[in-house]
Amino acid sequence: MSEIIPVTTTHLRPITSPEDFLSAHNELADFIAGALIEGKDYGVIAGEKATLFKAGAERLVAAMGCSFGRAEVLESEIEHDRINVFETWNTRPEPERAEKDRLRAEGTGRSRKDSRGQWYWQELEENRSRGLYRYLIGVGILRHGEMIGYGMGACSTMESKYIRQPRDCENTVAKMALKRARVDAAMTTFALSDRFSPDDSPDLAPPAPTEEAPKATVLIGMAAWKQHHCDADQWKLFEEQCAAKFLKPVDALKMAQQQGCQTHEEVVLWLTSHQPEQGPN
Repeated sequence: MSEIIPVTTTHLRPITSPEDFLSAHNELADFIAGALIEGKDYGVIAGEKATLFKAGAERLVAAMGCSFGRAEVLESEIEHDRINVFETWNTRPEPERAEKDRLRAEGTGRSRKDSRGQWYWQELEENRSRGLYRYLIGVGILRHGEMIGYGMGACSTMESKYIRQPRDCENTVAKMALKRARVDAAMTTFALSDRFSPDDSPDLAPPAPTEEAPKATVLIGMAAWKQHHCDADQWKLFEEQCAAKFLKPVDALKMAQQQGCQTHEEVVLWLTSHQPEQGPN
């Protein structure tokens, strides 16, 4: 007959008083209000909750006397010769009226207006690219050599921002996965989910441009934005996305910022979803 082993129930109890907890919480709130810079460390993309950027996460970690631990690649997928098939809207010479009507009926043709008010014709076409790179990265937060928190972040060239030229974006997606991991670690460790949202939350996709869209509270010039938010690979990607949308980079940046976007990822995500005005028949 099997021996019956009694189970001891352990009740978890708070390790501090409500007063001390609220005091620490208020001190962190005061620090965020006084030390973090809107548009650089965080920004409001949509709704009422702000998005914490990489720079803000790093500033908070340093202010708490902590540091990020060494990043570790938890998962990776690398296929240099993988063929990706995707669709894009490409600018083409305007066809005859009958052909335009046929393409519109199929959902593969449309007229759009560029930033200068000029109409142009676009057709939905199948494209191919080569290469797949995906990384899941974990990173801890250390204090006096002891890990006190942990976060994870993933990025893949299958995302719409990178799928056009995956082989040129391997380094970019690795850096983006690391950035997301660090932001996640900071938010989790310091219990910031009531104040910030991670910058890849579905509810933070930049809104389609409309008359009622919220305006950005901070507008910065092209040179400053490029210096603070882009490396060489990211700038190249931004220029390519602008060309695909028939926009000048300076016009695209201004329009994206007017929708509340600041970081490179936010601007490119808005640019990917941007749909110019519907054209005439």
